[in-house]
Amino acid sequence: MSSLRLQTKADFQALMHTLLDPLKPFYSAGGARLRLGAAGAIYNRTAIEVEAFSRPLWALGPFWAGGGRDAALEAIYRNGFAHGADPKAAEYWGTLGDCDQCFVEMAAFACAMIEAPAIVWDPLSEKARQDFAAWLRQINARELPHC
Repeated sequence: MSSLRLQTKADFQALMHTLLDPLKPFYSAGGARLRLGAAGAIYNRTAIEVEAFSRPLWALGPFWAGGGRDAALEAIYRNGFAHGADPKAAEYWGTLGDCDQCFVEMAAFACAMIEAPAIVWDPLSEKARQDFAAWLRQINARELPHC
């Protein structure tokens, strides 16, 4: 990576692909989780996998908003949002508790949906949108960390 020039949009897109393309085989079958193996995190496996799923969105949202396309990642994230928020799906992200780690991941989800709705929100079914909104709304009924 030290040979990459980071001066143009194409340079940054190449870096993003260098970092994210190797992750593709590690997404779950439904796309809602990214399974990277052992972790040093103290929270549960679901939260670890949701965190791993969410973090690439900090690059993908701006990439998609700027006209970038990657059909495989687009499909992964659309499927992931639908399966992760569906309480009947095997990959459901779960009912959240007070001070849940998944609250942090909601920011990446929301930013990607605001930045690139045509990629990650508009293609979702009405049921998937309702499930996703309901999953996000859990934060309103929970205690957040006092910083």
